[in-house]
Amino acid sequence: MLYLLRADGSMHWTELPAQLAFDAVREYGAELSMLDWTPSEWRARDLEIALALRHGVACRTGLVVAGALIASLERPRALREAREAAKGSEHALTVKNLAMDRLVPGWLASGRRVETVIDRAADLAIEREIERIEDLMATPVDQRLASHWRVLGGLVPELA
Repeated sequence: MLYLLRADGSMHWTELPAQLAFDAVREYGAELSMLDWTPSEWRARDLEIALALRHGVACRTGLVVAGALIASLERPRALREAREAAKGSEHALTVKNLAMDRLVPGWLASGRRVETVIDRAADLAIEREIERIEDLMATPVDQRLASHWRVLGGLVPELA
């Protein structure tokens, strides 16, 4: 999957595999703007633009970046939301857990130990995803892409 970021802030996507598309650009000079692009409900934020300026490919209408890279920017938030949703469902089980603790002494204590392990694992997973984003952003901005972006009317974000 690919995302096309345009200078007006719009994002568009296509299902063509990123590696196939980027190989076509490198080997044959393919113009990715010629693909059929579907408008996305997402808008390009500074982080997506900064990522595209480091890992994207220029086309006549903007910058194209692998969908997996764009998705990686959302993973820490998605992991946090999933963990919070799971905690919300745990609160709904409180009455049942209290009953189980009467039947099986230590049930609640065991559940708390499991929750601690889950919380640590979730925190570690979020930290790893943030580190991956930091690694991606440690790559210097491709000045040719930045110039291309400016020519199209785009602003290079300060974090770039």
